[in-house]
Amino acid sequence: MLAALAIGQLGVRISPDLKDSAFTLFIYALGFTAGPQFFANIQGGWRYGISSIIEVVCVTLLVSIAIILFKLDIGTATGLFAGSATVSAAIGTASQTISRLPISPEEIEQLQANVATAYSLTYLFGLLAIVVFTTQLAPILLKVDLKTEAQALARKLDSEDEDDDQVEGLPMFVARAFRAGSLGGLTVGDLEKGWNWTVTIERVRRHKKIVQTDPAFLLKPDDIVIVHGRRNAVIAIQDSFGDEVPVPDGTSLALVTREVVLIRADAFGRQIRQLRHSASPELRRGVFISNIRRLGQNIPALPGTVLHEGDVLTLYGQEEVVTRAVHALGKPLPKVASTDFVFLGLGIVAGLLLGNFSLNIRGWELTLGSGGGALIAGLVFGWLNMRNPARGGFPVPAADLRKISDWRHSSPPSG
Repeated sequence: MLAALAIGQLGVRISPDLKDSAFTLFIYALGFTAGPQFFANIQGGWRYGISSIIEVVCVTLLVSIAIILFKLDIGTATGLFAGSATVSAAIGTASQTISRLPISPEEIEQLQANVATAYSLTYLFGLLAIVVFTTQLAPILLKVDLKTEAQALARKLDSEDEDDDQVEGLPMFVARAFRAGSLGGLTVGDLEKGWNWTVTIERVRRHKKIVQTDPAFLLKPDDIVIVHGRRNAVIAIQDSFGDEVPVPDGTSLALVTREVVLIRADAFGRQIRQLRHSASPELRRGVFISNIRRLGQNIPALPGTVLHEGDVLTLYGQEEVVTRAVHALGKPLPKVASTDFVFLGLGIVAGLLLGNFSLNIRGWELTLGSGGGALIAGLVFGWLNMRNPARGGFPVPAADLRKISDWRHSSPPSG
């Protein structure tokens, strides 16, 4: 925003058509990214909807008071609303609404300039207020200590890194070799079940021969067992074995990663550990969730992490097992991410058509505008893409670029 303001002060003008196009793409990208989670939250209740209504009512009430006290015009009041609430999308919607008012073109231009000016002045304060409130005021009001709560959440999710000074430098998954020792006489399946399937024993060296295991495989005391799994899980069980030995040659596994969009209904709202416990034996062994992407953001794939509809899961393990897990959990994400411009164009056109629809109620013309139409179209098309990732691709980096390409406040104010 600061860069756009600086460029605007140099007298650089941007075509209105380019502004409108950038704004439409901006809103569409927001809706497309949020589409899967939006419909999932509707099905799960209206908690977020009620919170949104409370926010809108409070902000509108405060802005209305400011209008009365300071005699603000429509443009300044709208900019105050958008900036204080840090809602960039309101700028474009307000500018389009002002352009339809029965006033002169000069007045329209002035009001639209006031929107950008008021937004620019209040946005930084609104952003700082959010930071100060969430880090300073909210903990005081809720009587909580953020550091203590964060550590408690980390323990609840079975996080591996609770130390503030710990640096993420070690691999998430490791393979180590041990002598079976006192575990001889037990089957691989019994051991993995006892460890809640957090590790797998897929290969064993017996008498200088590498043997592929299955759940019924019976261990002998002199077997060299190759244990593979999350680092903290392997460390937690290492004392159960005999001596640790170097990983034998020829025991390395060909491991792959695949991304899948989660659409399996019985997995929604379940923790990763719960999903593993309920999985069939052929899906339980040798496959791990190494990363989760939700609303375009990466979140920790910890045993206690709750899965949501539309999550993009990165699965890690042997190719055959990972392939089975992908088809069991949802739809595979294409390996090469590219934008489906036909799907994108259809979504934007649908949004513009929806935004042009108006309803006249006793002289009040109600319309979504191009912003509202693009948002709804983005939500719907984002949900459709979740159901069939092979069609309608809109990669996260491309969507993020659209989100920062709203240039409506870059032009210098007139007058």
